[in-house]
Amino acid sequence: MTEPTTSLSPLTRRTVGIRGLSAVIALAVLGASLGTTTAALAQQKPAPKAAAAKAAKADKKKATPKDPKKEAGLHFKKGADLFAKKQWKESKAEYEAAEELFPGATPKYFIARCSEELGEHAEAAAWYDKAIELNKLKPEQQKDAQDRVAALKARPAKLIITSTPPGALVIIDGKAIPEKTPTDVELTPGAHKVALSADKMKPFEQSVDVAPFKGAELNASLEAQPPPPPPTPVAATQPTPTPAPAATPPVQQDARQRRDNTWVYVTGAAAIVGLGVGTYFGVRALNDHKDYTANNYAGATQELHDRGTRDALVSDMGFGLGVTLAITSAVLYFTQPPADAPKKTGALRVTPVAAPGPNGGGFAGATASFTF
Repeated sequence: MTEPTTSLSPLTRRTVGIRGLSAVIALAVLGASLGTTTAALAQQKPAPKAAAAKAAKADKKKATPKDPKKEAGLHFKKGADLFAKKQWKESKAEYEAAEELFPGATPKYFIARCSEELGEHAEAAAWYDKAIELNKLKPEQQKDAQDRVAALKARPAKLIITSTPPGALVIIDGKAIPEKTPTDVELTPGAHKVALSADKMKPFEQSVDVAPFKGAELNASLEAQPPPPPPTPVAATQPTPTPAPAATPPVQQDARQRRDNTWVYVTGAAAIVGLGVGTYFGVRALNDHKDYTANNYAGATQELHDRGTRDALVSDMGFGLGVTLAITSAVLYFTQPPADAPKKTGALRVTPVAAPGPNGGGFAGATASFTF
């Protein structure tokens, strides 16, 4: 059996060859594109196992929360180390981080301490107040915070004083300062009285409350002093006679005025002295007489006799004078005129009298005379 033979023309064979070459070129371009894309994807994406491990690590990190108290403790410890080195700014930052994570009285206290060392007095006082309010500090820290905040709030603050017009004299709490307005002065917090004065201006006075840390400002507008009124012309008229003042009635004296008892006291005192002298020398005279007559005059001597006689005489004189003066004092007291009666001049004369008596004794007395 004979196979059929197919014969193609040259043109047909050329056409088929061109189409085959085009197909080969298209396949080559497509393969090159696929290779480039595959390489790019291989560079962008990691291996499946590495990507999964990284994703698991990130998820685990997100799932494990941090302990705020523990983190605050680490910041607090760093702050304490820096505080000991007097690195106040860095220490304050660490204490603030600890306070933000886990608030408490102790971080507030040390924030205040650092602020005070940095010269931030208002902020330090605010942190001290917060720490004290919690009442959870140690006793020594609580007292220290109270003392420190009291000292901070008592620090002088600035009072700024201005006036219109300027150049006024400034008097604070009654004491003038050398500077004139505008000026500023450091004052303790609290109320202060400020006065301003200037020529041809009305006096100005105002109470100013100086706040701790902030101070205060006083802006005074001084008013002009009005001009004095013109003098009133004097009219040429006869002067008006001034009426004589009314007679003042005499002052009535108190009818119960005290009487003058000077001589009553003098004579009474002298009477007491006289009676005392009489008693003393009377006792001595009795003792002398007893010694003189003892043992049937065994010890009798002329000296003892004379002394006994003298003591007896002085005793009689003392008793006589004392009795007389006592009677005189009583008479003066009961016969003295009232205080409003006209005064009279008078004199008292007392004369002692003494005379010897029988048996060695004696007599003593006194005579008194009054002159009115």
